[in-house]
Amino acid sequence: MNVLLAAVAVLGVSLSGPLMAGTQAPALAIAFWRNALAEVVLLPVAATRHRRELRTLTRADVHTCLVAGAALAVHFATWVSALKLTSVAAATALVSMQVGCGSR
Repeated sequence: MNVLLAAVAVLGVSLSGPLMAGTQAPALAIAFWRNALAEVVLLPVAATRHRRELRTLTRADVHTCLVAGAALAVHFATWVSALKLTSVAAATALVSMQVGCGSR
């Protein structure tokens, strides 16, 4: 079962770039609906399976979740916008770049 789920996940991630690049909808609309639909799918699961954990969240925890959600929204908005302007490979490379934190 885990191998099947991993295969579905890899296939979904691999196809997301070309599918979004070929979509005629505005980039910000695609990013919004992608996040909104994920919330619709994940929220009921979290509310039923992790109710106790959700009740124990502090104000700082909720703030951290909101900041992470905003960062994810910015990531998707920039990535989908980049898909409209360049190739899938270049858009993925540009938006997924991370600052290195290694020490010398």
